[in-house]
Amino acid sequence: MLHNEDVSEICFSGTHVNTKFTIIKEIKCKNLEIVDLVVHNLEHLKKAKFKTIKIPQFSYEISDLTVTETCEFIKGCSLICHPKKESIIHKELVCRDDDYTFVDYHHSNFIINNDDLYSVDLSSYGYMPDKYLRNYLWIHRHKTCLN
Repeated sequence: MLHNEDVSEICFSGTHVNTKFTIIKEIKCKNLEIVDLVVHNLEHLKKAKFKTIKIPQFSYEISDLTVTETCEFIKGCSLICHPKKESIIHKELVCRDDDYTFVDYHHSNFIINNDDLYSVDLSSYGYMPDKYLRNYLWIHRHKTCLN
């Protein structure tokens, strides 16, 4: 099918078309120590449990000093459209008892799809035991689309 071909007949005929999008992110590391850290954090994230916040399905591959993440694309609106969801992020990530959590609280790192809240910046997950620092990052996060 051509990129500009009309698919309205398919939609009107009652046929449903399912699509899936993925994001591929290449993380080029300066040394093996950083590769190990990125992989360690991703492995830890695979096992992490959150009460409400969801994590997109993801996998990764390593080639030399590059970690390539393949992640499910979550279509939806960023947190700026749903400010009431901020309390969930504060409770489940900033105040999290686990020393591992997400630490980049920019609204674009959180997507709402069908009222489900996803944390989509997998690279911002890591070891951050200092809750005061987490709270500082929360208070000073960018809250507009322009930042």
